Amino acid sequence: ELGDLSSLTHLRLHRNELEGAIPAALGDLDTLRFMWLHGNLLRGSIPEELGNLEKLERLWLSENQLTGQIPEVLGEMSNLIQWRFADNDFSGCLPAGLAEVQDTDFDSLGLQVCTDS
Repeated sequence: ELGDLSSLTHLRLHRNELEGAIPAALGDLDTLRFMWLHGNLLRGSIPEELGNLEKLERLWLSENQLTGQIPEVLGEMSNLIQWRFADNDFSGCLPAGLAEVQDTDFDSLGLQVCTDS
């Protein structure tokens, strides 16, 4: 049902002990500018559908139990000015576009930046 909130600009569900996966339907919230899901018990990978959020400026997913590789499509989000992904168990590399964002917690992830080669 969250994907039906077509006018939503701020999603603040941090520190609520939410469990399970991040719903892919959140990628349908095309007016969303801020998403705070940090400090929960979310598991699984970051859905690639979050890359559909063209207006997203802030994405906080830290302090969960997320795993897998950070989707490359997140590195293509041109409005993203702040993200937090620390205290998860990501693998692989960080999409180069995310490394260019100034306000991050990149240093705490222990990941290298993805390269084309």
